[in-house]
Amino acid sequence: LTLGDTSHIQDRVSVYRAAGIAHVFAVSGLHVGLFVAMFAFVASKLKLKRLSRMLFILVPAAFYCFVCGFRPSSVRALIMATVVLLSSEIGFKRDFLSSIAIAFFVILCIEPFNLFDVGTQLSFLAVTGICSLTPVFKRGAKPIGKLADPLSVTLSATLGTLPVLVDMSGYMSIISVFANLIFVPPHSLPIKSKTDSSPSDISSDQ
Repeated sequence: LTLGDTSHIQDRVSVYRAAGIAHVFAVSGLHVGLFVAMFAFVASKLKLKRLSRMLFILVPAAFYCFVCGFRPSSVRALIMATVVLLSSEIGFKRDFLSSIAIAFFVILCIEPFNLFDVGTQLSFLAVTGICSLTPVFKRGAKPIGKLADPLSVTLSATLGTLPVLVDMSGYMSIISVFANLIFVPPHSLPIKSKTDSSPSDISSDQ
């Protein structure tokens, strides 16, 4: 899971894909977000100054992206984290949609053909859906209590990636929302716990 190595589950990948949870086994923004959140938490405890804090957070995240082969989804998350951290340090308001746009521009400048890569498309559509739709779903899901957050995020990511998934596979997985509610939260709990511990830290997307 840490490095996105699926060689030991190749015979079951189709099952996970049909259930809509294959992304859990791929290197994604969630993995980079975990690194960023952990080191941001430690940096807050060490009371590092601005430049030292940014380097302390971003260098390990960049090294992780290097180890994983600089996959588009991880690079996207790294660029977003860099933009959000820089914005916070120089006093600008955090704008996740702007950080998504910057990450998209940089990735296409590096490799224009990533525009046609399904993994890149799904990564950006998922995080755009989460940033755009989650607040809307959370307002409507308040009555269900603690399930509101994971349900809102899952629905947002599902709707964001739905066009590409249907075009790619020719079908829509009805159980994907419920399957993601079971499998995704355990992977994102470490990020939530770290970011909740320090209000100044940033979190990532899936």
